[in-house]
Amino acid sequence: KEHTVAEKNAFSAKALHVVIQELKEAKKDMPWEESFDVMPPTALPFGASAGAAGTSLDIHDDLKREVAFYDMALEAVHEARKRCEEANI
Repeated sequence: KEHTVAEKNAFSAKALHVVIQELKEAKKDMPWEESFDVMPPTALPFGASAGAAGTSLDIHDDLKREVAFYDMALEAVHEARKRCEEANI
């Protein structure tokens, strides 16, 4: 039987969830220096959630969207740099 697109998407979502859980389990006992996971504390200011200034941005405004991604990446870099210095890396 040929699966529908919706069924294939459901299978993919379930498989992705399994892989995510396996990765989380594998890295939970690793020191930060092995994963370099950094999540900036400021969420992207799109949709219902508001940004640091208390406003949400239109996802179709390319320039503002790119600036938001840049700001988020820069915030993550600063956090990672601080953690690297703390770990003497």
